[in-house]
Amino acid sequence: MSKQKPTWKFDELRDSGVGEGGLVGDVHKRNLREIDVIVRESIQNAKDRLIKKNNSTLKIVFKIIDLTGKAKKDYLNSINWENNLSNHINASINADSTESKHLETGLKDINNPKKKLRIFVIEDYGCEGLTGEERDKKGNFFNLTKANFLTSSAGIRGGSYGVGKTTLMKISSIRTLFFSSIAADNKKRGLDKNFQRLFGRIIIPSHTIKDVDYETTGFFGMLSDDQKRALSFENESLSKKIFLSRPKDQTGASISIVGFAERVKRSQNELEKLIDEATQKYYWPLLENLLPEKIKLSVDIITYENSKKIKTTTINSVTDECIIPFVKAFKNINNKDKISSEESTTKNLIKFEVSKRIIETDDIPKHDSFKTNLGIYLYRGKERLNNLCEESKNKIAFIRGFGQIVEYFKPKKTPYNAKLPYFGVLCVGTSKVDDFENENHRNTFLKYEEDFFRNLETQLHDRWTIKSSNFENNYSYKKNKDFIKDLEDDISQKIFELCGGSDNSKTDDVSDELSKLLSIGKGGGGKKPPEGFRVESSNPIQKFNPNDNSWDVELNINRKEDVKGDINVVLNYSLRSETTEKEFIPLKDIKIKDENKNLIDHKIINNEIHFVLSNKYNSCEFSGSLIPEELFITKPQDFGNYDFKKIAILRNLYSIKESKF
Repeated sequence: MSKQKPTWKFDELRDSGVGEGGLVGDVHKRNLREIDVIVRESIQNAKDRLIKKNNSTLKIVFKIIDLTGKAKKDYLNSINWENNLSNHINASINADSTESKHLETGLKDINNPKKKLRIFVIEDYGCEGLTGEERDKKGNFFNLTKANFLTSSAGIRGGSYGVGKTTLMKISSIRTLFFSSIAADNKKRGLDKNFQRLFGRIIIPSHTIKDVDYETTGFFGMLSDDQKRALSFENESLSKKIFLSRPKDQTGASISIVGFAERVKRSQNELEKLIDEATQKYYWPLLENLLPEKIKLSVDIITYENSKKIKTTTINSVTDECIIPFVKAFKNINNKDKISSEESTTKNLIKFEVSKRIIETDDIPKHDSFKTNLGIYLYRGKERLNNLCEESKNKIAFIRGFGQIVEYFKPKKTPYNAKLPYFGVLCVGTSKVDDFENENHRNTFLKYEEDFFRNLETQLHDRWTIKSSNFENNYSYKKNKDFIKDLEDDISQKIFELCGGSDNSKTDDVSDELSKLLSIGKGGGGKKPPEGFRVESSNPIQKFNPNDNSWDVELNINRKEDVKGDINVVLNYSLRSETTEKEFIPLKDIKIKDENKNLIDHKIINNEIHFVLSNKYNSCEFSGSLIPEELFITKPQDFGNYDFKKIAILRNLYSIKESKF
């Protein structure tokens, strides 16, 4: 066996002759970006398989590896690209479909010696790893690498759908993943404890090579004695070559995405920032070790150019000023009955009924409906936030004991003084710290409540809905009653009770007209886009200059997925106001640079910036200064003595069909 070389093995098409189109369809992501999904699912899957469930550290590593020249060629040789894998991919590109076009683009990019190959690796430590024999349907190895995107997660685990690996496969330009693991059950399976298991998988449309018809799925491994199957194997040298080597005595799993292909192409630094942002936004309870399990999350982001390590960024606490208020809410310092002053916090309860469970699982028995109390924590922020955090305010973070933020819910009802924003946390299930002292209660009602809300989650665990298939199958409830909508209404009412009324805190004498300038946004103000959005922004920066009452602004402008050709881009900034006609804020010192840092010509028309993003470029960088003092105000008496630092600004970015040059 040791003298053999690993290879790609595709099964021949079944006698029925029915072919398939490969990895089709997509997971509905709502407001989640692709990288958000990857971060959420990666951490969730790792925590599901953490060996020590209490008072431990969960370590995750994301590696961004860009390969060029010889390093790229060596990598491709290591995965049997020439005369093997590339042939199968090329043969599958025979249909006028989105999937075929995706693979065709990926194939061309990889075969182009001038283009870099990006490998994205996800590693976890202290976890079970890929346990189980090759065909053990209860083992992690089978469920991750071979099962058709099903899951064995049950009970109070975070996962309930096998869509995480689907997302990873979808973001590969050639639908290819590699897996590596030092499993916790190595000794049990008669192996050395540091045995490192290696395997690969690809999903492409069924295809034909030399009159032989092949199935959609191929596996990379050592051939079995009968030559019919590819089996996982150990090869330390190969693991190093494809960036999947793991340190000894470190159980866990690694997944490598070959040809990491986001819809919006980003630099390593941009991608690193988004991973950092997503980690803090969705896992701050674990970063700050706030839940009863006392599991501490630590995340490393490492960038490579070929085999050279460029940079390591460690995330082990919350530093994002837009997330810190939610941490303050949960910590609940200086608790008050009502929060009408800055930096005040409160905790209260919301009554809720858990439905009757009609299906039994290994972890959760059938049970009757029961009434419970959900915990709601609130923190009152400062009168005016950093404008970058305006989109975070007046929201409630939904969490259960697993530790991931399900979603940030924004109540439609806003019965509070707008001068003081609030930040809230709704705790359900085993996330409720105060209920964790009673062991019997923890092992029954809290566990049942945790399972109930887990089953209410969508495929990507990004909201609770009674339309979840897991919930519909497992629970008995009134079909005409949407208790999640009722819960949201109860949350709004509770906020009214806790935050409503007058605000007695000391504030500047600002008119009602100015108080309606509420928040910063990404679009929707000013003009209606004549063509629809063909571009989007990222990494916005707004910094106030007290010397001249100006605002320095920066952002990256990216073309959206599948948008080709030149794009006529329009950008403006306006005040958020519900009572006055929107006018665009004058700008100066405008610079627009393409990906090669060359200046792009622009034109200003009525304080709107117009320029053309050439078909040669996927993105550009914009910077300039806003001059609110030069903005014409129809009722100057209403704005006589206001602080320019407290102006709320709306950013509007869109494309038009015709250039105004």
